[in-house]
This record gives sequence, structure tokens and C-alpha cells, in this order.
Amino acid sequence: MGIITKGILGGFSGTVGTVVGSTWRGIEYMRSRPIFSKNRQFTPAQLDQQLKFGLVTRFTQTISDLLNLTYKRYAQRQTGRNSAVSYLLQHAVTGSSPDFQIDYPKVLISRGTLLGAKEAAVAAGPGSLITFTWSNNAGAGRAKTSDKAVVLVHCPELQQSRYAVTTATRSSGTASLEATGFNGHTVHTWLGFISENHQLVANSVYTGALVL
Repeated sequence: MGIITKGILGGFSGTVGTVVGSTWRGIEYMRSRPIFSKNRQFTPAQLDQQLKFGLVTRFTQTISDLLNLTYKRYAQRQTGRNSAVSYLLQHAVTGSSPDFQIDYPKVLISRGTLLGAKEAAVAAGPGSLITFTWSNNAGAGRAKTSDKAVVLVHCPELQQSRYAVTTATRSSGTASLEATGFNGHTVHTWLGFISENHQLVANSVYTGALVL
């Protein structure tokens, strides 16, 4: 049953006959009610796309809030996370059906026109502490000393991530992140930058894999 929320000339939510009314990000819209067939047969290409989509979706679910910030430049009438899913499907999935995998070195956890990290590296410290380092390249392009470091650690085995938009700046050359709970596992790491006002974002750099 559909519910009219703004009078007879307004939008509605729910289903009326074969029409579904809803809103998305404040935009009212109508679409046809989907028709499902129990006997529908998917093509091999469609099945492969479903496998890839599930793979990327599981990864991005662990960093949704971060992607909504670091991909917002490319989020045209969609969320930053959805934009990231589209990018990763095109550029960061490898392997053959049905054994698709994420190609972690090709993953961008932040994306934009700001200058990225120079000479980025990562090292495991005591306990679950991970330390990122880089060279200060402020002054080149629009890079500023006040740009904040964005760091991410992902554990495929546990399907979990740890990340932070840190207080460390481009000029400080180092930032740390606690990867609590990842000890004994292989993790993948990335470093990016975002401007102090969060308006400019740099393409992230893959800083490698570690065994904690």
C-alpha cells in the first residue's frame, strides 16, 4: 500500500499497483515494480559480476564511513561508498571465475586531485601498533603542511578494517594506528591525505602487507 505524504500532488512512498514510490537523498522518485521469475537463469557473465560485486561489497562495508568522505568528489547522486565500489569493480578485482580476489595494491581507499604521499612506508611495531612514514612534499601542487594523514589497515581473513583520519599532518612525516585484534594475521595497509577542511583528497598509496 502506498502512502501519500504531501497531498494528492505530492510524492508517495510504498507500492500502488505496478508503481513503487520512494525517496533517495531527499529526491522523490517512482519506478516500476520489479517482476521476479523463480525460473530465471543468469548468464555466466551475470554470475561472475555477482561474485565480483559481493567481493567488493564485503570489503567496502568495513570502511563505509571513510569512503563516504574520501570518495565524495566522485559521488554524483550516489554515496562515496557506491562510487568506490564502482571504481574497485573496474580496477581492483583479479582472478578467474569463480575464484575472484581483490587486487589490494590497486585499491584506492581515497581518491582525488590532491598530491599523494611520497616515499611512503609502513612497519609493525610492538603489540598491534603499525607506523606509517613518508617524506614531506608540502608546497608541490596544492599540498599543504596541514594536510591530514589517512591510514587504513585491512585483514582479509577476519574481514575487518581499522582506519583513522589522523591528527598527523603531511609535514610530520609519521602516523600510527592500533590494529587491535589482528595479531597473527596478514594485513594490507594504505596511506592517503585529506586537506584540513576535508575538501581536497589525495589518491591513496598502497604501503604493503604485514604479518602482525
